[in-house]
Amino acid sequence: MLDVAPTVLDLLGLWDQAGLSARRQALLGVSMLRGPPPAERTVVMTNCSEIFSCSSPNWGVMRGSLKLFASAEDSDWHCFDVASDPWEMRDLGPGACGDLRTVAEGAGRGTPFER
Repeated sequence: MLDVAPTVLDLLGLWDQAGLSARRQALLGVSMLRGPPPAERTVVMTNCSEIFSCSSPNWGVMRGSLKLFASAEDSDWHCFDVASDPWEMRDLGPGACGDLRTVAEGAGRGTPFER
């Protein structure tokens, strides 16, 4: 989803316009017309925000094919390699996701299962 807006802007011929250059820096995504996103891109995700409340908070982090997430019903983080396990059937354990746990819990986010 991060790459949709940049790709649409590119399709419309607006991506390289000088007037968009300041705004382009604020977008996390890249145009899919210009190749794949950087493999090292880290994306924090959640179903809760200041605008939208949620009945069951969950959040996580993705980088490359690794996805770390947890919900309020969980007792720890879950790690999946979505490239080799797209249905997320084999939990690799939080340690398999390396530093993604630190990223997920950073900036005061904590964990959804400790709230």
